[in-house]
Amino acid sequence: MPVDAVWRVFDDVHLLARCLPGAELTEDLGEDHYGGRARVSVGPIKLSFKGVAHVVAHDRAGQRLRVLAQGQDTGGAQTQADIVLRTEATATGTAMRAEAKVYLTGRIAQFGRALAGDVSRRMFEQFADALREAATSGQAPSGPVKAPSALKLLFAPLIDRIRTALRRGRRTAR
Repeated sequence: MPVDAVWRVFDDVHLLARCLPGAELTEDLGEDHYGGRARVSVGPIKLSFKGVAHVVAHDRAGQRLRVLAQGQDTGGAQTQADIVLRTEATATGTAMRAEAKVYLTGRIAQFGRALAGDVSRRMFEQFADALREAATSGQAPSGPVKAPSALKLLFAPLIDRIRTALRRGRRTAR
């Protein structure tokens, strides 16, 4: 898909928010500040964050979007995120890179960095799929983009590692 199609989604914050797994934009606070909610489930822990996001850089020419977000769960868990999305035109379409610095406190922080990294990676994969759908159709993804299920989050990294080991084993056996 062309870079311009991706940026048409980035230009529409309401459409962009509909691509984020478990996220919901609830209000426009003005001056690129937005209120919203995000739901995250990891194993037995289910969190519902309420917070704000601020679009601090929206540079279409430089192909860079930066968002600062923070939220708090009713149980006291807190999160802050500094997210940078970059696009680059390629011979076959558009490459998108996402960088996120995420700070967690409370129950969700107890899972450790490895699981938090796996959760983030899976959520960004879902985001990329939803963004592709929105950029292609010009509309929000069909149905809400739900956060990955706890079982998928817990077992997907293990399954990926098993697949990698099996592939290496096949190459070694040849």
